[in-house]
Amino acid sequence: LQSSTQLELAVHGDETAAPQYTQRLRRLAGKDDRIKLLGRYEPRQIAQLLAQIDVLAIPSTWNEIGPWVMYEALQCKTPVVTSDIPNMSDVVRHEKNGLLFTCGDETDLADQLQRLIDEPGLLSRLRDGIEPVKTMAEEMATLQDVYFSLDGGSTREGMEA
Repeated sequence: LQSSTQLELAVHGDETAAPQYTQRLRRLAGKDDRIKLLGRYEPRQIAQLLAQIDVLAIPSTWNEIGPWVMYEALQCKTPVVTSDIPNMSDVVRHEKNGLLFTCGDETDLADQLQRLIDEPGLLSRLRDGIEPVKTMAEEMATLQDVYFSLDGGSTREGMEA
């Protein structure tokens, strides 16, 4: 990325879960002090970590059900840049609350991130476009409504949320 300001990449995750992958990341990062491999974090730290970043990038290459961190970022008003795969692209709406890039296309990912540098106001516009995130109970109620509408006559009566 081209920028007149100092950029930093913070990578969080359990380094012991996939040691070969972690070694590969360390090799790729080399001695670039802008890249921080910060290891594991506790769930209670997520809001604090998200408050320290401008944008969360999720370059997933497989069909995620929907990673919790994406919802947590949006709950904290942190825009998300993610792959244009199902479920992710259902939540992150391009140029509304985040940016989408073609899955597996690192050039497109870089282009989307570069836009955040080059387009004044884009980051704040994306933050402003983040709507309240549904709670788990609200999401389950929505799914039950869909189920019962397709079930042809069943009702929610007697169902516990």
